[in-house]
Amino acid sequence: MYELQQILERISDGIFAVDHHWRITYMNHSLETMLSVN
Repeated sequence: MYELQQILERISDGIFAVDHHWRITYMNHSLETMLSVN
């Protein structure tokens, strides 16, 4: 899982994952920057 996270963090596109309740469980740094999330 750590390797996958490293790959997703290097992608310049904003990426997020949701659980079965549609709650965001992951977002990469690019998306955090786009949304101004800390």
